[in-house]
Amino acid sequence: MVEALMLYSTPVLAAVLFVICVSIHKRIVKNKDTENLTGAGAIIFAVIVFNLLYFSAIK
Repeated sequence: MVEALMLYSTPVLAAVLFVICVSIHKRIVKNKDTENLTGAGAIIFAVIVFNLLYFSAIK
C-alpha cells in the first residue's frame, strides 16, 4: 500500500516542484523573498529522490 502511494505521488510531486521552480524564478526577477519556496522545493526534491532510489532498490 505504501509503495503504491509513493509510486503514484512521485509524478504529482514532480509537477509541484516544477511550479515551485517557476514561482521562485518569478520572485527572483521581482527581487522578492524566496525562502519559503526554496525550503518547500528542497523538501519535495528530497522526497522525489528518495522515492526514485527506493524503487530502484526494490527491482
